[in-house]
Amino acid sequence: MPFEPALLQTSAAFTPAIFEPADRPTLPMLTPPSPRPAQVYVRGSGTPIPDEVSGNPLRKYLVEADAQRRLQHRIEGQIENRLRELRVDAQVGGEAFSEASASDLRQFILSVGVTKGPAIFLLDNGNIRALWRSADGRQVGLQFLGGRRAQFVIFSRRENPRMMMRVAGIDSIVETRARIVRDRVDHLLVG
Repeated sequence: MPFEPALLQTSAAFTPAIFEPADRPTLPMLTPPSPRPAQVYVRGSGTPIPDEVSGNPLRKYLVEADAQRRLQHRIEGQIENRLRELRVDAQVGGEAFSEASASDLRQFILSVGVTKGPAIFLLDNGNIRALWRSADGRQVGLQFLGGRRAQFVIFSRRENPRMMMRVAGIDSIVETRARIVRDRVDHLLVG
């Protein structure tokens, strides 16, 4: 029986035959693909930067800054939705809701450029509490008191001596923001 190359077709789409008959030339050796550079991501997110951008530092910066702004706007929108939800729940339940506290939260979020959303609670006194936590026990908890003041609870890790540092108090929003940076827990708020 004569050899028929048509019988060597594979069932996989677009896949060449496993071997070639002796009377046909072999395929030229394919050069291995050049290694691709590691994928570059926008800081603090899983958004990849396109390859054509990663080689141009200015373009990379602009794309990264745009992605960062979009992320901040998305978080701000989520916070506004949560505040609206809390306000409605407070009205329905006949509970207090402090607009001054909500305004201070908004100011804080904008001043920090938050890119990680907090858990947001309405306290019995009508104030808003925002909480950022990490899996390793670090946390930043803020109750916005109105009048551009915040009550803070911060847990951060120290290396020397190795321990969990806990601090709480009341301060201006500006000083509270500075304390968060100084205690090196700002990564909980901004990726």
